[in-house]
Amino acid sequence: MLSAGETRFRIVAAVDYALPRAEAFASSIAKETGWDVKSYRSVTDLLNSGQKIHGADICSPHELHHVLGCEFLDGGVHILCEKPIGITVKATRKIISTARKTGLIAANAEQCRRSIAQRTIHWAFNRSHILGEPRLWLAARYGWQDRNATPEWHWRVERKLGACGMAMDSGAHWVDTMRYWFGDFDSVYARVEQFEKRPHRKGKRLVLDSHEDFWTSVFNFKSGVIGTWSWTISASGRSFTQLSLTGTRGSVTSDDIFHPAASGPRGEASLVDSTSYSIGKLQEMFLDDISDRERNRLFPHGLTDGMAIEL
Repeated sequence: MLSAGETRFRIVAAVDYALPRAEAFASSIAKETGWDVKSYRSVTDLLNSGQKIHGADICSPHELHHVLGCEFLDGGVHILCEKPIGITVKATRKIISTARKTGLIAANAEQCRRSIAQRTIHWAFNRSHILGEPRLWLAARYGWQDRNATPEWHWRVERKLGACGMAMDSGAHWVDTMRYWFGDFDSVYARVEQFEKRPHRKGKRLVLDSHEDFWTSVFNFKSGVIGTWSWTISASGRSFTQLSLTGTRGSVTSDDIFHPAASGPRGEASLVDSTSYSIGKLQEMFLDDISDRERNRLFPHGLTDGMAIEL
């Protein structure tokens, strides 16, 4: 961001309960920028230090989002919180109510929709209508993960720490992308299961993964679009991944059912008249179609990486 010319911010502090990690991060920022970056063991220490801060980017494990978020908000600091914003609906509502009480901003960090290729697909469905009117989508990944393997334990394995598995973790990206492309939902229904017990090593003990290993879901949009999203690591045999976004004149196909096109122009658009375009070609058409003013608004300083734009 700095090398692109964005200078309206400054990192002044790093917080981590493992203070050496905060110090290492602060040192790396200072080395890169020349800024004086302080280190703290806790949000409480930072807020009591007298150091002036305007906003905080919360990148903690999920179960701490509402704890740290509300502490910052009550301390007079705007927050940008990594997904999922709360580990439960109750935790999320606590963040929202605290932001309303304090009159401060509580934003959920979501980079996918800001990437240039996702902007392109939105344009193809909703502005140029090269794909016609959106009609339906299918996103499915079926595969197998060895139930006898014993990987190392990590915090996402615990339900109380990570809330859930991929449905929560990558679902935050997926749902935001679908709302961006196709509008708000009317209803959603789903089936979630854990078919297999998968142990993880935690020291000398084996701890069972609490995550789901299967879901299937149907999204009904207010616009009439219908979407089906399914995933499993408990389907033995040949695996497959398929994403198809279908309009009345054509479809986009790809192999990413969590953050499609967010990391680059992957996929292809195929029309009913047998014309086909790579997502890269559609991206060129999108950029040619929008004004310089809109291009600068969507991609300030020429940045096209969703993560940099989000921040």
